[in-house]
Amino acid sequence: MKIGIYHTLGDFGLKNSFLILKHLLNAKVDLLEIGLPFSDPLLDGTIIQDSHKRALNSMLSWSETCNTLSELKNYCNSEQQISIMTTTQLLYTEERRASFPKFSGLLFSDLNYNKKIPFLISTPRVWFLTPEIVLNEENLVPPENFSMIYLTRVHGITGNKNELNLSTEKAISKLKQKFNSDIWLGFGISHRDHILEAKEIGATGVIIGSAFVDYMNKTFSESKISESVIQSAIEKFLLLLNIS
Repeated sequence: MKIGIYHTLGDFGLKNSFLILKHLLNAKVDLLEIGLPFSDPLLDGTIIQDSHKRALNSMLSWSETCNTLSELKNYCNSEQQISIMTTTQLLYTEERRASFPKFSGLLFSDLNYNKKIPFLISTPRVWFLTPEIVLNEENLVPPENFSMIYLTRVHGITGNKNELNLSTEKAISKLKQKFNSDIWLGFGISHRDHILEAKEIGATGVIIGSAFVDYMNKTFSESKISESVIQSAIEKFLLLLNIS
């Protein structure tokens, strides 16, 4: 079962944010989902919203964002993936797109599942879907090529949710019949039982967001932030999932 971890670029300051992402890659996490502030204020729960607020306080410039992401690629092996969550507005100018590094996928939070990206960009799209869309759309056709599917585990905003949407398994089955692409399950993934559940119903991997952000925030509230504290916290978090 593949494991993805979400982190907002700039959260806890750019230097610490980079160290978190670097040590996640060093810990052999399969996918990094990196949010560019402010990517998705409507769908995000309070934990991720607070993460974006802290990141915005870092006052990152576009050049700092691109340089940091480019440097991060040096720590990514050939089997690991990095996807970026952003908005079309942040990449609308040709100059910004030209300076933006290429990654495994781009998830546009302000773009409907059936709408094309309104500009050309080298990084393929992450197709964001809900079980309701998958099951209710008779002729589900992607508007363009995509690198992976992000499917919500439960309906609603991000955060810790125990109740599995019963339609999720049916949605995964339908997607696997139609597409030969990785299916990443997100929203409400917070502990090992959720991971085992996702594996059982056929997902390729899971993306853990709020649970990881909350764990790191609580760690930093108890200990002074340093690289050793960051590395140790990541190792302990992955051990809690029993996947390290």
